[in-house]
Amino acid sequence: MLFPLSVLLLLTLLFASNHFDQILLKFSQAMAQAIKTSHPLCRPLPELLERLCNSRSQSKQLTEMAYEWCSLICENYSTLQGARNLLLLSLETGFRHTNPRNMEAKLIHTEHHQKLASIVFSSGNGEAIADLLCAWAPKSDFSVPYPQLGICAEHLIDLHYLHPFSPRLQSHIIHAIGLIEYQQFEQIGVEEFVRLLNDLQVYAGDSPSGFGWAKILLSTIKSSEAIQHLSHSYWKLAVERVAYWLDFLETSNYSPHTMVSL
Repeated sequence: MLFPLSVLLLLTLLFASNHFDQILLKFSQAMAQAIKTSHPLCRPLPELLERLCNSRSQSKQLTEMAYEWCSLICENYSTLQGARNLLLLSLETGFRHTNPRNMEAKLIHTEHHQKLASIVFSSGNGEAIADLLCAWAPKSDFSVPYPQLGICAEHLIDLHYLHPFSPRLQSHIIHAIGLIEYQQFEQIGVEEFVRLLNDLQVYAGDSPSGFGWAKILLSTIKSSEAIQHLSHSYWKLAVERVAYWLDFLETSNYSPHTMVSL
């Protein structure tokens, strides 16, 4: 078993080897076994993952493994000491330094997604939240959003306490909103959603997801409450996006009041 090696020796083998992926696979297998059994040798894992994060060694395999670790940690969350810290470090390992436009990793585990979102958003760690949004709403032209991205809607509207957002978190929130259906935000509360939009202060030059944002803004201004409180900057953005995507939008679904408002 790999874990009886000292942390230092393991790191030396991992980062100095020409067989990084093979050693990483062995490490991942040993880590999974330790997590499942709540083995005392889980204690060196945070230090090891921190060094792995700092190395910025990034690969498709590492991203996929790190997401598997998140699933395992959620599954054993109640019995694993320091589980939240280990979970956030696993997310950081897999997604903090990922170039989202090149992300082609397959995130095959869909178990425990509700718990994963709840733990990450309740941590108050803005960069960890950005890591999760990076995983579930990749910006690659060849990737599709994670099926459970909508889970984030109820958490996103409660992020006022993190405002002002870091540039990275803001970018991922904007992208995620463009991919989530407006109805999911509406069910939670139009007022809360508009407050999130106003916190973001998105302008036309910020280039949010075009078609998604056109639909979001058209749907938002159907509400008289939204019209009353929506920041002025969004009217320019709405007109620009709607005009650009007009041929693809079913504007007949929107009331004359909405179109006159624009």
